[in-house]
Amino acid sequence: APIVAGGLETLLEGRGNSLRERLHHVRFEGITFSYNTCLLPNQDDYVSAQSGRLRGHYPHISAAVALSYSQGVAFDRCTFTHIGSEALRFEIGSRRCAVTNCLFTDISATGIVLESFQDRKGAPTNTYEDSVNFHHPDNPDDIFSGFLIANNTIHGVANEYYDCCGIAAGFIRDCMFAHNTLYDLPYTGISIGWGWGSADCSFQSAAGYNVIAANRIYDYEKWMNDGGGIYTLSAMVGTVIRDNYFSGKKGYYAGAPIYLDNGTRGVEVTNNVVSDLLDNNPAWATVNFWSGYNWLHDNWYSSKLTYHNGEGAQGDRGDKKTSVEENNHPVENFGWPEAARIIMENAGCTFGK
Repeated sequence: APIVAGGLETLLEGRGNSLRERLHHVRFEGITFSYNTCLLPNQDDYVSAQSGRLRGHYPHISAAVALSYSQGVAFDRCTFTHIGSEALRFEIGSRRCAVTNCLFTDISATGIVLESFQDRKGAPTNTYEDSVNFHHPDNPDDIFSGFLIANNTIHGVANEYYDCCGIAAGFIRDCMFAHNTLYDLPYTGISIGWGWGSADCSFQSAAGYNVIAANRIYDYEKWMNDGGGIYTLSAMVGTVIRDNYFSGKKGYYAGAPIYLDNGTRGVEVTNNVVSDLLDNNPAWATVNFWSGYNWLHDNWYSSKLTYHNGEGAQGDRGDKKTSVEENNHPVENFGWPEAARIIMENAGCTFGK
């Protein structure tokens, strides 16, 4: 059988000159990106904090396609496959870009990354890129905002770097993640947020008003634990998680299909369906410590599952349980009512149907 060994780390790089001179209104249609490599393991250890963000000198591994200072850039009906790193990454200065109707499969790390994770100043090299605080940026134009990630199929990703996700984003605002199908994942499906609440004791943050809707996520946490189908960190007021359908969570330690992890605040979770029968850690939703003021209502879940609220644990900054869980419906023996079945039927990628 033929063997193909990628020699390039980056297949395509697009970069504007600055926030005022962005790369703009470029469209990629029907292109296949394949066979790159990642040389970081030859240069340094791979020590991940989470979701492929690294501890040490290198913030992340390479990406097959990387764009920075970009606006209005679109990928439609493209295929990313046989990728030895992250597949598609939007870096500093990017906003209002779109990834639609694309396929991501056989990826070593994360499929789609919105690289907005830095939450403090003073990184070692003192470049502008390293000094931007995406959580509280001095310049509002640094905020990652207005992305559309919709109707993509993402499976067989994070094949070598198990801590990576289907989709990962840091501090983002006014972004839409809709009708994506994600499965065959060692860890988390969609991860939004960063910082574990360390930078946002209040609700003041650049992050918020995101919509994560009508995604189909299954067969996840195959090798790792403490993740979720949809996983969040830190305050993101006005964010809504709705109309998603989850099944097939494999991890047994911590985590949940809907996991509002440390510091998550101001998120509404509604009209989701969770179909699982887990023997260990049987939570359909978890709100972890340092979190608060979330609203989980009108969801459906398999009756064996439970709701877990860890707010107020570990003597944290919020010593009261302020998130509200109400009017959620346990369902016996997969006897889903019509309203839940409609959500299940409509969730996931509709491209090609």
